[in-house]
Amino acid sequence: MGGVFGKGTVYSFTIARRPTAPQWNDDGDYAIAIVELDEGARLTANILNCPPEAVNIGMKVKAHFQDVTAEVTLLQFEPA
Repeated sequence: MGGVFGKGTVYSFTIARRPTAPQWNDDGDYAIAIVELDEGARLTANILNCPPEAVNIGMKVKAHFQDVTAEVTLLQFEPA
């Protein structure tokens, strides 16, 4: 049985210059991307640990798990 290994490529992206929800009021600009996993599935996530202006289509990324609270962890991505 196959699995997902958390590596992929930025398929498309936009830069959010205004918060998309109140909890991100203090975050500044950030990249929201559609990431195509190496296994073929696509999902939407933020690109972390990279200036938004440096994100580009075709950029290789890897999974990054961001703990938001003790109970909530978000799947995000960062440059590979």
